[in-house]
Amino acid sequence: MAQQFQRKKFIIGAEFQTKYMGIMLSNVLITGLVFGLGVYFTMVKVINDKLPSVEGQMLVSDVVLSEVNRYLLLALPVVVLVVVIISIFISHKIAGPGYRLSRVLDGVAKGDFTGSTKLRDKDELQTLAKKMSIANHNLSSMISRQKNMIRVLVREFNALKKATGPDKSKAKKLAVLTESIAKKAGALDAEFKNYKTL
Repeated sequence: MAQQFQRKKFIIGAEFQTKYMGIMLSNVLITGLVFGLGVYFTMVKVINDKLPSVEGQMLVSDVVLSEVNRYLLLALPVVVLVVVIISIFISHKIAGPGYRLSRVLDGVAKGDFTGSTKLRDKDELQTLAKKMSIANHNLSSMISRQKNMIRVLVREFNALKKATGPDKSKAKKLAVLTESIAKKAGALDAEFKNYKTL
C-alpha cells in the first residue's frame, strides 16, 4: 500500500497562494460586478420604462433597489469568504507539491538522492513528480554504479601495488604509477562518499 502524505498546513507557499487568491478574487469580483451592474441597470430601465406613473416608478424603484442593495451588501462578504477558502484549498494542491518537490531538489543539490517525490493522489504536478522520480532514480543508480566501480578500482590498484615488489627497477616505476592512480581513485571515492543513493 502506498504511503499517504498528510499536510497539516494549508498556507505553504504564501507568495504563490496569495497571488492565486488575488487572481481568483479579482476574477469573481469583476465578473460579479459586470453582471450585477448589468442586472441592476436593466431593472432600473425596466422599472422606468414599463411602469406608467412616476409615483409607481418611485415606489417600486425604492423597494426593489433597497432590497437589491441589502442583498448585495450581505452576499458580497460571503462570496469573498467562499472564494478565499476555495482558493486556499485549490492553491494548496499546487503549492504543497511544489514545496515537496523543491525540498527533494534541495536534497539532490546536496548529493542526497533518497528523497521521495511521491505526492498525494489528488495533488497537481503529478507528471512533474513522476519525471523527477525517474531522474532521481537514474542519477542515484548511476552514482551507485560509479561508487562501486571506484571501490573495485581501489582494490585492484592496491592488489597491483602489493604484487609489484620494490626490488626491481620496472616494478618501482609501476608501483609509483599505481600509487598515483590509487590516490586519484581514492580521492574520487571520497568525493562520492557524500552522495546518498537508493
